[in-house]
Amino acid sequence: MTGMAAHHLWWLAAVLLLAMEVVFSGYFLLWIAVGAAATGLLSACWPSLGWAGQVAGFVVLAFAACGFYARWRARRHGPRSAMLLNRRGEQMLGRDGVLAEAIVQGRGRMRIGDSLWPVQGPDLPAGTRVRVTAVQGIMPQVVPATGTASPDVS
Repeated sequence: MTGMAAHHLWWLAAVLLLAMEVVFSGYFLLWIAVGAAATGLLSACWPSLGWAGQVAGFVVLAFAACGFYARWRARRHGPRSAMLLNRRGEQMLGRDGVLAEAIVQGRGRMRIGDSLWPVQGPDLPAGTRVRVTAVQGIMPQVVPATGTASPDVS
């Protein structure tokens, strides 16, 4: 490996980071690999840049790539999606569904997507379209749906 140009080493590091991304798949190493590849391009265009400058450039470019991804992901998925991870009941707030079983004495079952959920609400017959207005523990609270419906996406 003696005599190998610095930009080749950065590109090799990018390929190794991409290989690690394939194995561990979390999208994080991908963006560090982008930083390494960009550093390789930087060192190819500016060969007199020393190792300290290349490492500083890598740090800046890797952070910039990770920051770009974080901003893009937040814009695409919104901040609410991360907060509701593993909180299925709260993810249903505002969604409409159909009662699969009548609500009798305040309890029934509603279908959202391909799942049946136990629900609480006023007594209503099966087949009534209802909207989730609150969640108590894991139990959605429903009322009859009126007006524009929140789509039942599943």
